[in-house]
Amino acid sequence: MSPVRKTWLLAGLAAVLAVLNLVGGAVAPPTSLPTLPSVVPDEVTRVVIYTPIERLVLTRQEGGDARPEFAKWRITDPLDFPADASQVRALARAFGPGVPMEARVDEGNHEDYGVDDQAGKLVELYTTGDTPAVAVVVGKPAAGSSVFVRIPGGDTVYRADVGSRTRIYQPAADWRDKLAFEVDRDEVVSVDVTRGTETLRLRRLPGRPVGAEGKEIPGDWSLEDAPFAVDTLALDGVVRAVTRIRAGEVHAADYAGGFDAPKAVAVVTLRDGSQERVVVGGASDERSTLVKVESRAEVYRTSGQLLRQLTQPLTALRDRTLLRFARKDVATLALVDGGLTVVLAQGEDETWTVAQPANMAVDQRSALFAVNTLAALRAERFTPTPGFSPSGARFVVTLQDGSTRVVELGPTEKDEDGQPMVRVRVVGSADVAWLRANVVAELKKAFGRG
Repeated sequence: MSPVRKTWLLAGLAAVLAVLNLVGGAVAPPTSLPTLPSVVPDEVTRVVIYTPIERLVLTRQEGGDARPEFAKWRITDPLDFPADASQVRALARAFGPGVPMEARVDEGNHEDYGVDDQAGKLVELYTTGDTPAVAVVVGKPAAGSSVFVRIPGGDTVYRADVGSRTRIYQPAADWRDKLAFEVDRDEVVSVDVTRGTETLRLRRLPGRPVGAEGKEIPGDWSLEDAPFAVDTLALDGVVRAVTRIRAGEVHAADYAGGFDAPKAVAVVTLRDGSQERVVVGGASDERSTLVKVESRAEVYRTSGQLLRQLTQPLTALRDRTLLRFARKDVATLALVDGGLTVVLAQGEDETWTVAQPANMAVDQRSALFAVNTLAALRAERFTPTPGFSPSGARFVVTLQDGSTRVVELGPTEKDEDGQPMVRVRVVGSADVAWLRANVVAELKKAFGRG
C-alpha cells in the first residue's frame, strides 16, 4: 500500500471515530459518592438502633459533669440501666466527621447485603427534635473494616466504614455500663487508702496558673507523713487506678466478694467536698479485683491492677529518680564497656558528635534518646535483694561545670514476673535499682553498641 493511500485510510478512520463519539459513544463522567451528614459527637442526645423486631434506645442524661466526656448515658429501651458512656461516645465519634461512601456496590438486592428492612440495623443519631441528624442502615461485613450500608429511602447499596459493626450489632445488655467509677481526675484533691491497720493519705499540692485566663495546672501528689521522698508518678498511678475503674463483668449486688473483710478501702474526695468510697473485696486476687462503689448497687470485676496499686508496699512509693539534670548542661556522654570507651560531645546547636574514638558516626536520634533518658533516669523499681556486682560497664555524664554522674551496670537478671532487668547503681548512692533491659539496650545504641 502506498504511503499516500495509507494516510488517507487512517484519516478516514479517525473521522468515523470522531462522529461516533459525538453521536453517543462518549464515556459518562463518574458520579461522585455521597457522604453521611456530619454531627458534633458532644451534641448527640439520643441514639436509636433498631430492626422491626428489636429496638435499642440510648439517651444522654441531663445535668451531671460539665465536661462532655463525663456525660452520663442510659439505656431507656428495652432495658432501664446506666449505659456504657465510652461505647456511646465511640459510636458518635465514628459518625462525627461524616462517613463517606467508599464504593457503590449494587442497586437493590438488599437481602444479599443484609441492608433490607428486616435484617439491617437502622442507626439514628439525634441532636435536637424528632428528626435524626444521621441515619443509615448497616448490614453485613464487607472488605476490611468496612460494611455494606444503605441510606434510608434509597435503593443503592454502598460500602463504608462506620466504625465497629460488632458494637452496632451487640445486644442491648452489652451496652450496660461497665464503668464502675469515673471522676474528673483534675477535680480530685485527696485519696485515703486503708489496707488493714495502715492508711495512706494522698494529698494534692497547690497548682500553678498558666496563661492569661488564669487556668490552673493541678498540683502534684504528696503522701502525708511519708518516711522518705515519694515518687509523684507512683502516687499518680494510685490515683489513676482508683478514679477510673472499668469492669469486665458486672455481678448482682449480693455477689459474694468478701466485702465484709476488704483488702483495701479508698475514699476519693473532690474539690467540691463530695466523696466516693471504693471497696476492694477480700475475694480479690492477682488476676481480678472485685469492687463495690458506694453509690452503685452492683459488684464489679476488674483487672488485678487495681488491687496491686492499692495494696503495694509503702516502699514502692519512694522516689525512683536516679539522675536529674538539664539536657543543655551536658558536655559529654560516655559509655565504658568491655575495654572500649565511646564519648559523645554536645555542640552549641545541640547536635552530637563522636569525640572518641575517631572515624565513628553518631545517630542523632539515638543520642537524643540517650541524653533525655539519662537526664531524668528513673528506676523501674528498687531491687528487693541487696548486693551489687558491677560488670565494668558504665554510663558517664559530664556536665558543663565539670561535674560527673556515673551509672554502673550490673548483670542482667529476671524479676519476679520473668521480665529481663539490669541491676544498676549510681556512684555515690547506696541504692541498687532495676532498669528494664530493653532501655539499657536502647541507651547503648547511641554509642554504637546496640
